Order: sequence, then structure tokens, then C-alpha cells
Amino acid sequence: MKTIFYIFLAGGLGWLLWRTLVGREVGRRVIFLFIGLAVSGAVLVKILMPVKETTVVRNVFDTVENLPDGSTILMSLDYDPSAQPELQPMANAMLRHAFTKKHKVVFMTLWATGGAMVTYAIDTIVNPEFPELVYGVDYCNVGYRAGNEAVLRVIATDFRKTFSVDVNNTSLDDLKIFEGILSCGDFDYLLVIGSGKPGVKEWVEFVGDPADALIGAGVNAVSAPQLFPYYPDQLNGMLGGSKGASEYETLLSERYPRFKAVRAKATEIMGPQTIAHVVVLLLIVFGNITYFKARSARRGSA
Repeated sequence: MKTIFYIFLAGGLGWLLWRTLVGREVGRRVIFLFIGLAVSGAVLVKILMPVKETTVVRNVFDTVENLPDGSTILMSLDYDPSAQPELQPMANAMLRHAFTKKHKVVFMTLWATGGAMVTYAIDTIVNPEFPELVYGVDYCNVGYRAGNEAVLRVIATDFRKTFSVDVNNTSLDDLKIFEGILSCGDFDYLLVIGSGKPGVKEWVEFVGDPADALIGAGVNAVSAPQLFPYYPDQLNGMLGGSKGASEYETLLSERYPRFKAVRAKATEIMGPQTIAHVVVLLLIVFGNITYFKARSARRGSA
């Protein structure tokens, strides 16, 4: 099937190049249809691309890996369902890694829609894959609080002042996981996965420095360039888009072979995404060829 797909892809691109060279117009509907077929074909035949790790992702993985067993991680899922396909694989991989290392995880969110993302992570990763974990001891969900940056200002120094109870209305004082946790600075690592504002930038500004907290991040691809100035001093590592998530999935499966049997959603996305990027880049090249040929013809006629 993959051979047939590559033949189709090469043939389609060859036909588009021929139309370009002979000066025949290619309609936008044809281009959209070809891109759609190329991406759909890559999904159906499961095209996979080799994933090469980067230091910025490796740093997050190594931090989770090297924390002493039983460390407590605060994970904030600050995104909505529209960003879930890109960001949820990051959360999934990080959770599998954290619980495999016997770490404890406290979930929270600064987005009203983020509560559903936390519930989804617990229902699809924590409960089915780690049924031995005990709520309130190994993990906890304190939910959502409105206030954006104001929430961060407070929890940087006094976590219970804003989050006094969890989503089940249980006092944090009654949850074993919060023993010794008074502020964000008391967590061993902060993992922030976000797609907008408030997000990683606000965590760095209002929590990272004031609480002297170690922060690792996961963001959608379009936001990553804006956050690189914070690396490596205020962010010790960052996952950017599906590429970053696929790197983390690869590192996890290499370190813990049992996860090779687990569906790596970000890694699966990289194949179709790469095919789409290649096709679009070639179409840009073909478009420029058409433009310069037309300009040359106009000059010749003049």
C-alpha cells in the first residue's frame, strides 16, 4: 500500500510540474483535492517519519526521569478542545512517564474549558493504565479557578489561598498528596501545557521567578517561537507542537519498551504532516516557476 501511495504522490506531483512547465493553468480545486488526497493517503497507509530528539525536549524528559521517586509534579492543562489534538499527546506521554517513575501529580487549569481536558486525561490515561493509583495520595485534581494572572500571583506563594478544596470539595488539608505543599515552589516540577493566554508565558512571569519554581512546558507549534527566549533559564525545556510531542513519545518508548505497544498519536501525525508540508512547498516552487515563465513571456512580447 505504501508503494502505491508513493507512486500516486510522485505521479501527481509530476503531472502538476508538467502542467506548470507547459504553461497550463492548474485550478485551485485541483490543488486542494490533491493535497486532501495526499494527506488522507498518508493517514490510511500510516506513513511514519523518523523522529530525532532535540535538547529542548530531552531536558523535560530527563528532568522527569531524574526526579527522585515519589516527587510531586504540578500539571496545568491550559487549553481547550480545539487545541487538544496537538497538545493532548504531550500530556499523555508526560503522565505515563511521571506515573511510571512513581511520581505524584496534581492537576489544575486556568481555563474554564481546561477542566474537561483534565477529566479526559484522568479517564483515558490515569484510570485505565494505572488502576493501582489512589486518588488523594498519588494524584489529585483541584480543577479550575477564574482570575488568570491573579490566580498565579497568589498560588506562587500560597496555594491553599486560591485552591482550598479539590473538585470533590475535599479540603487540601485532608489529602495526603498535599503534605508539605504550601506554594508552587514546594512542587518538585511544574509542567504547563498551554495554547494561549493565560499560558506558559504567564506561568514564567508570575510563578517561575517569584516562587523559584522549575518549569517545563508544552505548547502548540505556533506559540513555541515566542517562548524560546525563556529557554533555558526560566524554562528548562519545552515541547513544541506535534513534533515535540512525538520526540517525547519516542524517548519514552526507547527508555520503557512497554510503551512501544501504546498508540503514539503525535508520532502518527508527523507522517501526514510531513507529506502535507512537502506537497505545499513543491506547489510553491511550481507557482514561482509559472510566475517567472509568464513574466518572461510578457517581456518577450513587449
